[in-house]
Amino acid sequence: MNSWEYKKISGDYLPRQFEYHPTNNSIMFGCLNGQVNLINEDRSIRRLGNFGTDDSDVILGLCWLKHTDTNRFVTGSGNGHVTCGRVLDDDSAADVSSVVQVYPDFDKFTSIHLNCTDELLLLSGYTQDCAVLDVASGKSVRRYSGIHTNHINISRFMNTTPQLFATSSFDKTVKLWDLRDCSHRPVYTIENRAGVVMMSFAPNDLFLLTAGALQIAAVSSTYSAIDVVLFYSVMFCRSATPCHSCPHCVCCRRGQ
Repeated sequence: MNSWEYKKISGDYLPRQFEYHPTNNSIMFGCLNGQVNLINEDRSIRRLGNFGTDDSDVILGLCWLKHTDTNRFVTGSGNGHVTCGRVLDDDSAADVSSVVQVYPDFDKFTSIHLNCTDELLLLSGYTQDCAVLDVASGKSVRRYSGIHTNHINISRFMNTTPQLFATSSFDKTVKLWDLRDCSHRPVYTIENRAGVVMMSFAPNDLFLLTAGALQIAAVSSTYSAIDVVLFYSVMFCRSATPCHSCPHCVCCRRGQ
């Protein structure tokens, strides 16, 4: 069997996070020194610039806008510096991107995500809080404080409904939130056997995949294992506000 063809990225780049472009095969990657770079389809590498606070500020999260201006992207760093950048067409520039928007810092940042309309930005970190911002203005839409009993590891919007998102935590729960509900209570909670380190919605949101870190005690030692669970996603209402008439929708049942 032939090995896959690959291109090695020099260790000088110190890559940590990466994400494919939504419409082509280029890859954006963030680095330990705050740099963000782009691997073009011809495998050349373009420097987009430093999106951290300094050369020691690690890029922990990045995400392309997928539906509006696909040359734009958002980043978050270890120091909580959150920005929106845009890839420029001028390859001769020292940095081939520009900062479009600087958002309020988010303390102990670890996770960033955009909703399916590119209008809302979801931030969470090594705390029990998360925040939703307006992408265009940077203004706060909603802040959820103390929503888990341990820190949030990752937070994600659904792929098909812009108002719904989930948070996962080392308190062994995944919680589903509805921005149309002002009660600051989750519309649904999933219990796991282990602290949740990763989760992902299926493209149609019918399933939710979670991965948790189990500490397993053996005769001679304690070791870690990954507990992977596939859940049926809960039924939800797609209207702008809960219609309170869907018999199986957890969002509407909450309002009855």
